Amino acid sequence: MKTKTLLLLALAGTSLATACQKSFESAPAAKPSSAQEIIFGLNGVSDSGTVTKGATQVDNDNLGTLYVSAIAGSGFAFENAAFTKGEDGKWHGGKYWPASNPNYKFAASNMSMVGNTSAPSVSVTNTNTDVVVGYLASPNFQSENDLPLQHIFAQIGTVTMKAPEGFTVTNLKLSLRPILQGTYNLIHNTWNRGSAVNSDVYIMGSANSGEDIAEGGTKVSDDNDLWLLPGEYTLRASYTISKGSYSRSKTATAQVNLSQGYNNNIGLNNDEANIPEPDDCKEVVFVVTVTPWESQILTPSFTQSNN
Repeated sequence: MKTKTLLLLALAGTSLATACQKSFESAPAAKPSSAQEIIFGLNGVSDSGTVTKGATQVDNDNLGTLYVSAIAGSGFAFENAAFTKGEDGKWHGGKYWPASNPNYKFAASNMSMVGNTSAPSVSVTNTNTDVVVGYLASPNFQSENDLPLQHIFAQIGTVTMKAPEGFTVTNLKLSLRPILQGTYNLIHNTWNRGSAVNSDVYIMGSANSGEDIAEGGTKVSDDNDLWLLPGEYTLRASYTISKGSYSRSKTATAQVNLSQGYNNNIGLNNDEANIPEPDDCKEVVFVVTVTPWESQILTPSFTQSNN
């Protein structure tokens, strides 16, 4: 009660001073006791579907600091304010709602954001840290808001390769050139990807040795745990394929589209071979035709002899 009385007296004093001395600059208003703090409850960090080894996967338990920007019209009400999890399980950053609805939009990430109000973004130069983001276009005014976060990278897990029926495959190496840098737009959920690294990354075999697959057999790699920017990539396979006396070294390519927030495992389509049969492997084949018997009439001329 004493606190409220002092607050009312202070407000009354401020109003009186303003009325009597309009030429003086008004003193800053004290924060009313009814002010609503901006609070977020995380509605679960979406699971990328794997326990990772290369980087620590962000989840609801290990998310440390959440950087939040409030967009009000064409400017920031606040930018990259640090929100942390309180004892109540909610996320607080010491920020308060205005008295009237400013129609905020909130952008959030576990890394500091860049860009203007029309394109709040995160800029990454590697995939060593799992990055999660969220965007609220229509939050509830003066209320706690759920803030779902999503992972922005893609992963490659296991790879399955199968030899065509009747063929053996040796020294199989499968590689790609990942993209590890780019800028992600939180509003449009789009990437501006940088260039691919200038070296091969192997997801089956290595630069020095490949894998062998028995005739018509299948080979499954270990979990690659390769983190990279989502999007389209070219897989390049090199191998030796053999059947009987035929043996040739081959290369083959395929396109894959790696989805954001997924552990992408490369598999088979209806258990069919994904290593193509060589088009220059020709079986020795004969077309055999047995000429049928024909008949003819012989008309010899006999000469009489006297015996």
